[in-house]
Amino acid sequence: MNLTNEQKLEIVKNDIREVIRITKKSKELEAEYEQLEAEANFFKSKIKAIMDSVKDDFLNFIHADKEYHDLVKEMAIETGMFND
Repeated sequence: MNLTNEQKLEIVKNDIREVIRITKKSKELEAEYEQLEAEANFFKSKIKAIMDSVKDDFLNFIHADKEYHDLVKEMAIETGMFND
C-alpha cells in the first residue's frame, strides 16, 4: 500500500501526539508513585517506631497470633524492614 506524503505526515503527527500523551501520563504516574512511596515510608517509619518502643511486648503478641504474625512478617518483607 502506497501512502501519500500527506498520509505519512498525518501518521507521524498522530504518533507524536501519542508520544506526548504517554509521556504526560508517565509523568503523572511517576508523581503519584512518588507520593505513594512517601506515604508508605511514613507509615513504615511510624510502625517501626511503635515496634521499637514496645518491642518485647509486641513480639510476644504477634508470635501468639499466627495470622497476625504472618501479616506483619509479609509487611516487613515487602517494605524492606525484614528480609526472609
